[in-house]
Parts: sequence; structure tokens; C-alpha cells
Amino acid sequence: MTPSSVGRGRRWGLSTYLIAFGLALLLPVLALGAVSAWQVAQAYQGAFAGRLRDTARALSLALDAEFEILQAAAMAVASAPAVQDQRDDAMVRAWLDGLGKALDDARIAIVAERDAPADASGALVRQIIGSGKPGVSNLYERQPGGALAVSVGVPIPSPGPSNRVVLVTIDPLRLATVLTAQRLTAGVAGLADGQGVNVARSRGNDRFVGAPAPWYGMATGLQEGVFQGRNFEGVEILFGFRRLNQGEGWGVVIGEPLAAYKASWQPPLLRLGIGAVLAIALAIGAAAVLARRVLAPVRALRRQAEDVATVGTAGAEVRAAVATAAPVAEFEALRLALLRADSALRSSAAEFRTAFEQAAIAMFQAEPATGLLLRVNAAFCALVGRPGAELIGRPFLDFIVVEERAAIAQSWVRMTSGAMPVLDMQTRTLRPDGETRWVSGSISPIRDPGTGMVARTLAALQDTTERKAAEERQLLMTRELDHRAKNVLAVVQAALRLTPRTDAAEYAKAVEGRIAALARAHTLLAQARWAGADLRAVVEAELTAFLSDTASATRVVLEGPVVTLSPAAVQALSMALHELATNATKHGALAVPGGDLQVSWSVAGPSLASGPGRLLFRWVERGGPAVEGPPSRRGFGSRVLQATMRDQLGGQVEQFWLPAGLECSITLPLDRIS
Repeated sequence: MTPSSVGRGRRWGLSTYLIAFGLALLLPVLALGAVSAWQVAQAYQGAFAGRLRDTARALSLALDAEFEILQAAAMAVASAPAVQDQRDDAMVRAWLDGLGKALDDARIAIVAERDAPADASGALVRQIIGSGKPGVSNLYERQPGGALAVSVGVPIPSPGPSNRVVLVTIDPLRLATVLTAQRLTAGVAGLADGQGVNVARSRGNDRFVGAPAPWYGMATGLQEGVFQGRNFEGVEILFGFRRLNQGEGWGVVIGEPLAAYKASWQPPLLRLGIGAVLAIALAIGAAAVLARRVLAPVRALRRQAEDVATVGTAGAEVRAAVATAAPVAEFEALRLALLRADSALRSSAAEFRTAFEQAAIAMFQAEPATGLLLRVNAAFCALVGRPGAELIGRPFLDFIVVEERAAIAQSWVRMTSGAMPVLDMQTRTLRPDGETRWVSGSISPIRDPGTGMVARTLAALQDTTERKAAEERQLLMTRELDHRAKNVLAVVQAALRLTPRTDAAEYAKAVEGRIAALARAHTLLAQARWAGADLRAVVEAELTAFLSDTASATRVVLEGPVVTLSPAAVQALSMALHELATNATKHGALAVPGGDLQVSWSVAGPSLASGPGRLLFRWVERGGPAVEGPPSRRGFGSRVLQATMRDQLGGQVEQFWLPAGLECSITLPLDRIS
């Protein structure tokens, strides 16, 4: 057997091995980049769809709140004694007209089953009478070729089966205003009724109202969700959908162009693909060039070795020359190969270190047995408010709020033992100043390829504090809107209930005046974003409504310090001032040209004798008609004063009918009005 026959078989050239070696180093890095890019793309897709779902939910809450306001107004009408007694006089009609104007020109009507019209509102009347429950109509024409409308109805209670319904009819433009008021930063919102007809849009409402909504059929069977379709203009759109609680089959969407959705995640994948192709091409080219450079001295050494073998018994000088040349060429090629491998590994490690340290999300590596931090990036240091040198070597649980450490520690043990593949968590981190930050993310185990044991862990956390705060603000706004709507309706109901009904014209005028007083109070509160209002501004607003010119205004003197009232106190005091000013205009100092009015207030601090701090408010009329003494019976104005100042705000009211004019003293506890 000759040496040349030993181990014969197919052998690959050095160029092939070098190319394979380069690809073996490059492909894992590309695979890691592909996984990272795909995860980023998935995160972008999820964030985009999540934003559409959240926006659709917010829009549905706003629209449901609008329908609930109309339904509450209809219920207030249905529960009124005059409506239940089936009165149809001028006073009732005036009241309904006034209430409709207060609801932004809504039309309020009482419809019996036999008088139900043939349009969708008539179908709504029959539906409500049949079910005994409130309902919302679909979009319909008030008359053929007439204006479009939507109606909200409630049954009128009766001892027997109800056969009458209170209908509140609005222009669909009101619902478009609700969509526009949400101040959408992107996309177009649309609202469709139970028959899939477009009722309102945040943009281009006039062009498409009453047309079939092209997205409605795709939402069949969904309560909420995200789906793809086309809009009215035929553009491909990604829709976020949410079904309304009010109105059978009603739904709202927020749509953004599909191109914007794709643009949020396609570029990272495209860049990765281009980079991968270029990297592989460069690797193959570099390996080929390197192989040619390495093979030249190896081939020269081979020729020299063959020459020596051919010579057989060459002299010592030749053998020494070959021995000296061959080892240098082989070891140099090996050294260069090792340098290239080392350079590739260092490049890969540097890429990981750069990605780790410069990542926008907070990341750390920890020892699996103890949870001690081994490496942290700048984002994690910023999240917990500490420098990296202070963090290394400390358990990561030290920077989690105390009440959540035990649960996370249990999950940590399960993950490191293999019972749980990934530790997903949503918790709060603790900063040195006591501030907490909400975070959401996961901790993954990194296993040793040889043993399969967990060598270390890698955590990726995202600060979600702002998103949590936005969710809480949205919930607070929804609750505040519900509270204000109920409060307004309660005050209006109280004014209607307490106003005497002996004369229809006087009744309408009194109700209009009291609702106007309430509206002035709401205007002041709205200007201050419902943080309260100054007492002087409240007094001036109420008295200005009763003074017709500048000369009349000089008859009123206001004196007192700055006092900020709470929203509840502003409403109550506005009603009380309205009654005092009405009485002064009719019977007191403001009823004659020579009369004058002095309104003053002061604040008394807390003391052992008088108790907590108080607001002392005085109303003094002079120069009016002579006062013969207290009235023989307590009027409606006095009852309003007692109901608002004493019952609602816990204060005291004293009225003195002096010959010179009426004096009224009101004492209110500061802790009830501030």
C-alpha cells in the first residue's frame, strides 16, 4: 500500500472550506438579526393594531355617553307628572321646547302607538312599546326627501301596558361633532347604524352621510376587532372596530391607510434582506480572494516537498531549507485564519454589545441562581434612576416595589428551573426618590449549548408609565362626563319639580331663568376646566343678567376677598343668587330707579368658639319699595335658598325684612365650598 492510496476519497478544496467557514460565522448573526427584525416588525404591527382598537374603544365610549345623555333627558321627561297625566297644554309644550333647546336643538315629542309615523321613528315607537325598554332608531328621513335624523326613545310608565313613548330626535351632525371633538391625530372615524348606513364621519361627513358604510359587512359577528377593507374612496384601509352599547347593531370604526400600516413594519425587514444578501456576497468574495492568497504559498511548499520526495536522499542543506520554508507558510496561513475567526467573533460580540447598550428599551443580564445583575444598559439605568456601577452585583429585585417582589421571585425560580419558558411580567420599578415607574416586558433564560443549563438571563423591559397614565386619564374623563351629565339632569329635574305650575307662561319663564342661571355657572366652570370659579365672577355673572345698562350696574356694589368655589358650590350659589336677584328685580331695590344693592363677603378663620373656617355672605337692599314685614307664607325663592345653602352646602340662611329693605345673611363652611 502506497502512501498515496491511504484515506482516498472526495476532498474539498481550501477555498470551499474558507467560504463555508465565512458563511458559518455570518449566518447566525444574520439569523439573530432576522429574528430581531421580525420581532420588531411584529411589535410595530401589534402597536398599530392596538392603537386602532384603543381609539375605537374611546370613540364608542364618547358616543355611548352622548346617547346616554339623550336617553336620560327622555327618562326625565317620561317621569314628569305632567307627561304621565297626559297633559298636552302650552306649558308642557313650552317645557319640551325649552328642554330640546338645552339639548342643542333636539326635538322632544310624546308619541302614542296609534300616532306612530311610518318611518324608522315609528318602528322605534312600536319596538319600545312591545319590549318596554329604551331604544335607538336607525338613520331615517323625517319625511320623504327631508332631513336625516336619529331618535332615542323611552317608554312612559303607566299603571297598565305602556302605549306612549318619549322621542328625542337629533340631527346626525351632532354625532359627527362628537367624533370630531376627539381630536384624532391620524385616520378617519366613522359611525354606522344597525342597517350598515353611514351616520357620521370625522371628515367628509356631508359627502357620505346616509350612504352604506363599506366596512360594515366585514364587522358582522364582531364586538370589537381590527380588519382590512376599503373606504368610500376605494382606498385600502386597516379598520379598528367597536360595537356601541347603545343602539342595536351600531358600530364605530377608526381607519388608517393600509400603506401607513405596512410602512410601520416593512422597512426593517427590507433593510435586513438587503443587508443579508450584501453580507453573503461580500463573504463569498472575501473567502475566494483569501483562498487564492493562502493557496499560493501552500502550493509552492507542496512543489518543494514533491521535489524533495523526487530527490529521495537529498542533502541536509535541501532538507533544512524545505523544513524551514514549509512550517513558516503553514503557520502563517493558520495564524491569519485564526485572526479572521477572532475578528468575526469580536465583531459579533461588538454588535451584540452595541445593540445591548444602545437599545431604547431597558435591558439587563442576571445570574440565574441569585438574580444578581451582571450587565445593564443605559436605558435600564435611566429607568431605575441609578448609575450602572451601583447596579452591578445587586439583585434585580431590589429595584422592584416591595409588594410585588415575592410573586416575581416565585416566577423567577420556575423559569430558571425550566418549569416556565419565559417570565412575562408587568410591574413597577422603584427609583431612589421613591418614584415608581410601570414597566412591561419579559425575562428569558440563556442556556449553555453544551450542558443545556441556564447560564444567565436576559431581560427586556419597556417603560409603560405614560400609557398607564393615559388609560387612567381616559377612565377618569369617562367617569367625570357621566357624573356631570347626571348632576346637570338632577339639578334641572329639581328646578322643574320645585317651580310652581299655576301659570304656564310664568312656569316657562321661571324654568328658563333657572336653567339660564345654571348655564352661566357651567360657563364659568368650563372656562376654568371645572377646577372651580371665583366668587366675585359668580356674583357678577348672575347680577349682570338682571341689569340692562351701565347706569343700572352702578347701583350694585360688590366687596370681598378672592374666594375660589368648588363646582358644586358654584352651581348651588348661582341658583341662590338667581332667586335673590329675581326677588330684588320684582319686589326689591332693583325694581325702582333709586334702589341700590350691596353684596359683600368675608372669610372667618377657624377657632374654638366658631368651629371650622366659614364664608360670611351678605345681601343688603336699600332704596326700594317699603317692606312691611316678613311675607305671610314662605315663597319658592326662600325654599330654593334653604335647599341649596342649607341642605346642599350645610350652611345657614337668615332673612330680615327691614323697612329699609331686605337683608339676607348666608354662612357657609369653607370645607364644603372650597
